[in-house]
Amino acid sequence: MKSKALILIAAYLMLASILIFSTPQAESEGEAGQITLTFSTWTITEETFGHPIQVILGKFEESHPNVKIDVLGVPFAQYKDQLVIAATGGNPPDVIHGNSQTMVSYYGLDLLEPLDDLAPSSLINDIFATNLKGVTFDGKIMAMPWAPHPNPLLYNKALLQKAGLDPNKPPEKWADLDRMARQIAKIGTDADGNQIWGIAIANAKQSHSGVVFEAMVLSHGGSYFDDQGKPRFDSAAMKAAFKEMKDWASNDVMPTGVWQVDIRGLFASQRVGFNSDFDGVRGIYRKTSGLGEDFDEILGAAVMPKSPVTNRSETVFTEHELAVAKASKHKELAMALVEHFIGKEMMIYYHGTNAVLSARKSISKLPEMRNPFTDVYIEQLKTATPLPARHPAYDNAMLLVTKALERVLTNNEDIDTVLAETQAQVLELYGM
Repeated sequence: MKSKALILIAAYLMLASILIFSTPQAESEGEAGQITLTFSTWTITEETFGHPIQVILGKFEESHPNVKIDVLGVPFAQYKDQLVIAATGGNPPDVIHGNSQTMVSYYGLDLLEPLDDLAPSSLINDIFATNLKGVTFDGKIMAMPWAPHPNPLLYNKALLQKAGLDPNKPPEKWADLDRMARQIAKIGTDADGNQIWGIAIANAKQSHSGVVFEAMVLSHGGSYFDDQGKPRFDSAAMKAAFKEMKDWASNDVMPTGVWQVDIRGLFASQRVGFNSDFDGVRGIYRKTSGLGEDFDEILGAAVMPKSPVTNRSETVFTEHELAVAKASKHKELAMALVEHFIGKEMMIYYHGTNAVLSARKSISKLPEMRNPFTDVYIEQLKTATPLPARHPAYDNAMLLVTKALERVLTNNEDIDTVLAETQAQVLELYGM
């Protein structure tokens, strides 16, 4: 009797082990007629985007009654590391949500399935060439562009007016931005004694801070890499951008140690005059400020001020992207989910909730996708520079940029020394 009980206990423990450690794909194969797709994303964890993503996924399940979608939601700051751990540990999602700074890393780890034959040619041909280039590695299409994000200038009309500036005249030249940001910073504090900043640019140690900082470098006439892909993190333009950031920080024009999420909170609470962000941020401002759509009355948007070097409106162009995992056992169905996300109905819905754009020619021109706010983003696309994320180590290179920013802005180290060391580190990282 005792031995029989031990055998039953052992059997139970074995079964529990199988249930706990089985992958979602294994579960889907064990359920008659039921398929489970796993979708990894960080947006499901964010208040503004979580509900729309749930709606989009729910619509797919409605049209595919035999499909259940498991969402692997991880906050953005931990997302890349957790995805890599899951994927390399034998538990990859079927559909991978990434962006233009990280997708090349997933490609470098051999996590992605080429989409040249998996995606319909009609869909591929409907993607703007610039967007398609951003997801093509070594001649193969490895993801589908979902939501492109040029980053124009956003400004608080109320703070401009309070600083004695015309709230309907955003800066046209870079010198105007510098002058107006300093004037707003002179306001000092708000009614609650909180510091008011003229401008905010992400500089905390998150790789995305390194990504958005390139807009500063572009505005000073440079870029992170030359036409041959060689790093130039010690260029004159890079030094000029660091010098201006240092000057703003030293004179309380700009906060330090903040990243994009922090800046969104500061801007929503009307403590920042100027910043740059993606189109979906309007929904975040509405919710975070507590003003709802009334926040739109004080939210201004304009293309970035012209660079004194290039005489162009310079900024970076990023995007959210969706890929099918190489290890997925349901690649065709996973591709169908990707198509669902970037299809007409769901893009119009997502645009309505968060003002996001589409990378598809046929959808971007629809009247439902246009309004005065997003028209600024469409105009900015004309001069926005795609991220130079062509090497799997790009995201790590962006972390090195943020470390350099910390050394200069917080530790007051010499700019020339910091950038020379950063250049050497990136060259080593890229194997050059």
